[in-house]
This record gives sequence, structure tokens and C-alpha cells, in this order.
Amino acid sequence: ACRPFVPSGSAEKSSSAPGKALNLKMSSS
Repeated sequence: ACRPFVPSGSAEKSSSAPGKALNLKMSSS
């Protein structure tokens, strides 16, 4: 499914692409 974002890491890597993780890390950083 297409989710906005999951602060889980596992689900994000499983469902979301690596780009989203980078985006969150940049936003969090």
C-alpha cells in the first residue's frame, strides 16, 4: 500500500523507497 510515512524504519524500508528514508533523515537532521 501507499502510506504517507511510518516512523518505524522497517515498514518504511519494506513499503517505502530508500529515497523517503533519506528525506526523513534530512528533515529530521
